[in-house]
Amino acid sequence: MKRRIGVISLLIVGSFILLGTLMAQRLDLGIDLTKTLFLPSSTHLFGFDHLGRDLLVQVAAGGFLAFKIAASTVFFVFWLALFFSLASVWGPKWLQVLAIRTIDLVLAFPGFLVVLALSAVMQPSFSSMVLTLSISSWAGFARVLRSELLILRSGTLVMAAEAIGASRARQIVFHTLPQLY
Repeated sequence: MKRRIGVISLLIVGSFILLGTLMAQRLDLGIDLTKTLFLPSSTHLFGFDHLGRDLLVQVAAGGFLAFKIAASTVFFVFWLALFFSLASVWGPKWLQVLAIRTIDLVLAFPGFLVVLALSAVMQPSFSSMVLTLSISSWAGFARVLRSELLILRSGTLVMAAEAIGASRARQIVFHTLPQLY
């Protein structure tokens, strides 16, 4: 039941963002001072701002941009966390220590300060925002993923694969990663 509600919510929000983006591309978003601060109506659900622009279209276009930033950030966070957690579980001893200490170092700094410092250094753009958010938020996910990989590594499936002589890469790709879901 919970998944059904989540999927329905995702479809509603996704269709709102998609339709709003299509509306923003088709409609003129220019300034129309004859419509400044009009109240919401049946044709314009959110009304107009102080420059005469439709607020619903602006909110939907902003939602699409927020969705792109979130999806890109989650993509990079996933791969960073997967790399460091795999290195901290399956790598040689020196790489395990290096990966764990890197995770600890990133977790030692408050995320807000990391975002603030990186934002001050980088030029404002889509890619710098995604990079900043990814750098500041991958370590917690890597810690959780590492603990799950340690549990799976000591499980019977991986131990059986090791007993029959499966390579480390085969143990990771075929016996560990599919169990993460």
